[in-house]
Amino acid sequence: MSTILVLCPYVPHPPTHGGSIRSRVLLEALVQGHVVHLAAPIATAAERQDAAALANDLGLVVHELPQAAARRATPWRKLAFWLARHSELFARRWAPDAGERVAALTRQHAFDLVVADSSFVLPVLAANTTPLLLHLHNLESALITRADGVRRGLGERCTRRIDGACMAADERRALWRAALTVTVSEISFAASP
Repeated sequence: MSTILVLCPYVPHPPTHGGSIRSRVLLEALVQGHVVHLAAPIATAAERQDAAALANDLGLVVHELPQAAARRATPWRKLAFWLARHSELFARRWAPDAGERVAALTRQHAFDLVVADSSFVLPVLAANTTPLLLHLHNLESALITRADGVRRGLGERCTRRIDGACMAADERRALWRAALTVTVSEISFAASP
């Protein structure tokens, strides 16, 4: 019996949107014959209740990760991430110490597998996470840069293009590290660093 850590950007209970439905299906499959730990950002009493209900329903262990306070990115913060070729949009939801909490979990439990459940958990992955399975619901970089028929000003178009390039860089680095990747996006790219 393997011990698996699933990193999720939200508590997938109740399954009310496409992402939470895909996450729930993944968890239901993994708990069949494995010990599953779920780590997700939890900030409210309602999220704690949802996490407890999910743990009870599926028989898994839930770990709370610190969630960043809701805020809009400043131009300077975005620029700092862009210069480092990282996505500020991916990092925005996480408190600064969330990555250290994930690293501590991986040291404490010696997981047989770590599952990154969407691109939005990439900022908190421990650097030496192996083996790693990426469950990318979408290639988020492709979604943010696609033509969607919405008229946008020049500034927003440029911001989305740069955000998309940085998201793609984060996704490529994760693909390079992963033992296996599953995604439902039609668009793909080579997994080179």
